[in-house]
Amino acid sequence: MRLLITGVAGGAGRLLAQRLLDDPAVTALTGLDERPLRPAIPGLRFVRVALDQPEAGGLVAGMDAIVHPASLDGGADGSRRAPERVLVDRTKRLVDLAQAANVRRLVVILSGAVYGGPCGTAHHEGDRIRGHGAGSLVRAQAQIADYLDAVAARWPSGVLVQFRVAWLCGPGAMRLVRWWQRAPVIACGRGEQLFQALHPDDLVAAVRLALRDELAGVYNAGDAEPLPLHAVAQVVGRAGACAPLGLLLLRAWLAQYRGGGAPSADALRALYGGGVLDTSRLREAGWVPRYTTRGALLDALAAL
Repeated sequence: MRLLITGVAGGAGRLLAQRLLDDPAVTALTGLDERPLRPAIPGLRFVRVALDQPEAGGLVAGMDAIVHPASLDGGADGSRRAPERVLVDRTKRLVDLAQAANVRRLVVILSGAVYGGPCGTAHHEGDRIRGHGAGSLVRAQAQIADYLDAVAARWPSGVLVQFRVAWLCGPGAMRLVRWWQRAPVIACGRGEQLFQALHPDDLVAAVRLALRDELAGVYNAGDAEPLPLHAVAQVVGRAGACAPLGLLLLRAWLAQYRGGGAPSADALRALYGGGVLDTSRLREAGWVPRYTTRGALLDALAAL
């Protein structure tokens, strides 16, 4: 399988590239990003290019499958991200290129925060996207989700798989845990807010399933045992610490302004304002996650 992964310079793209290099089904792996790849990933053919540049078309041609992690860029992983409109337009450009090149399978990864809605809601794949008002990070992904839902029905030559995922947490995805070790975990007045994690290994397992099997459409991915934030606070050693959400957002903004590795303010709004994902559909398709939310948190802490 000739596989292309976008966004490999940071976040979920790098994690996926590193792990899929060991997949015997992948015969050639190309990674794209407009940012420099530091450090380099041995075995990966890296091309520094943006999806809206003309060179991207030639790189898409000849690929059997494409993985596009549009989630977490500039979110919980703290990496710099393209402006909202650019992120949406580049995803649309990638879909156009994939269709023109007759790519058999396109896998797009979005944040589960695209569902929006009140705290504590259990989101199913058929739920309406309501994350357009949750800040620029989620708004861009909600627009992408709407677009993908519309384009899936008119792609006769290929298969579009859309994952909507919980918060990445584990080795290589530790920025949220690092932040929680410095800042209060609990936003005062948010009630029994739940945190649902997805371990990087379980994300890779879901992507592998999408690349090899006949998955098509939308699938939620996340642990089936989310934790209340007071339990998360105990796990990360911040039991009892509580601050107003506005103060947490201000601290995150200041940390990013100073070049620190904090989650974006938009990511925190999504974290403290959203629900959890029902993952029954993906499990019925054969996905068996290895890690609970607690296990993902402990694995991230062990990797610090």
